[in-house]
Amino acid sequence: MKKVMKKMTVMALIMSMVVTLMGCGSSSAKNGEDDGKYKVLFVCRNRADTFAARLATAFQDYADTAYGDDFAFDIQDAQADSDKENQIIEQGVAAGYDCIIVQPNDSDSQTPYVKSAVEAGVKMITTNAGIRDIEGASWIDADPYERVR
Repeated sequence: MKKVMKKMTVMALIMSMVVTLMGCGSSSAKNGEDDGKYKVLFVCRNRADTFAARLATAFQDYADTAYGDDFAFDIQDAQADSDKENQIIEQGVAAGYDCIIVQPNDSDSQTPYVKSAVEAGVKMITTNAGIRDIEGASWIDADPYERVR
């Protein structure tokens, strides 16, 4: 139960960051979208992984319940393939997402793509193997060794 509460707290923090970042955007229609919804993409490292799948499902449920009127929330599965994850990030930028949340499969591999997205003006958040050293991006992560103490 304690682990579930910690995971839910992390998810709430991430969604709070998304809402905060949403306020940093322009007040006009987001990236050309007529509906005015803030477009958020969650790039899941591998939905076959139990934790990653649970996180993706919880994100979707929370986004739908708490922010359904304001957010268009999508999930893409990288299937534990770093090249595929990098392509999804690039496609998310090209598709006009306002914010992309990345659960890196390999932080070193995803770093240049996250940097590129930030440079393109996309709000970026990394989680679980968060990429910490990118100016303009945010990260949320937990030390697994501290969590089990």
